[in-house]
Amino acid sequence: MASDDNVARLMGWGSGRPLAEDAYSRVLADPNFGRASRALVAGMAELSDADRALDGVFKDAGRYVAALWAMYLHATEGITLPRLKSVCAASRLLSPGRARAMLIYLQHLGYLTPVPGVPTRPPARYQPTPAFRDAWALHLKAALRAAAILEPGAALVGDALDQPGVLETFCAHHARGLLESARASDHSAPYMAVFMHRHAGNQIAQTLVLDEDGDNFPSTRPITVNAAALARRFGVSRIHVRRLLEAAEREGVLEASPGGVRFTEAARRFVRFNYASQFVQLLTAAAGALAETSPALARSA
Repeated sequence: MASDDNVARLMGWGSGRPLAEDAYSRVLADPNFGRASRALVAGMAELSDADRALDGVFKDAGRYVAALWAMYLHATEGITLPRLKSVCAASRLLSPGRARAMLIYLQHLGYLTPVPGVPTRPPARYQPTPAFRDAWALHLKAALRAAAILEPGAALVGDALDQPGVLETFCAHHARGLLESARASDHSAPYMAVFMHRHAGNQIAQTLVLDEDGDNFPSTRPITVNAAALARRFGVSRIHVRRLLEAAEREGVLEASPGGVRFTEAARRFVRFNYASQFVQLLTAAAGALAETSPALARSA
């Protein structure tokens, strides 16, 4: 497919309106959906293994969205604790009270630093360090490479993230899409409670969805689980891993099966929609960023 065709298809995701239900259906119906989802997970796992600071951000949904909101706030009106509290509360993914701890944590990682020359009286202002920008750009490039399996034009935006202003523009669109999705999500869903808000829970769940099972995503067959190996890889105790897996069985996310565990059908539906949602957000953000940073290219397609 010609590059112009790829751009035109990508721009079809940029409606400028709340995400339509058929956007999710399009992703779920794509024959490459399972392959793209596993590529997304594999890319994040590779980055986690290579960068301990980024690995820390990936430990749970609260840390991840706090980092994402920080980049969003930087791209809009600047990072302050009151603004971070406000967006955290609006997302319903973490409490305003946790925002202060996340601000301290991101500074501990060397990802945020006070803006020089700005008075220290509240509210202090912060900015991303080069290390944070580089790590965040790498993670978004990996995500967009996975999205390009579904929509090749996404690779154009991933390749452009190092150009001035493109990273900030993409982050603003991406964060607004996540906020929109988070407000509409069922945060009481068992999968969310068991895996996404527990320390290293999301990373452990990702090792399960990486299991290859043909066109089935996630796998329908039993998945072998090695608690000791998971504990070593993600820096938690074996007791923590066992308790997490026990909670997953108790809440109907996983079920014991000869040879390992398998996702329940309800959990499989949630996982599929969750990854479809991530791709919809990535593609709409890519379309928005392309329209804003390269309007001539977007219009000519």
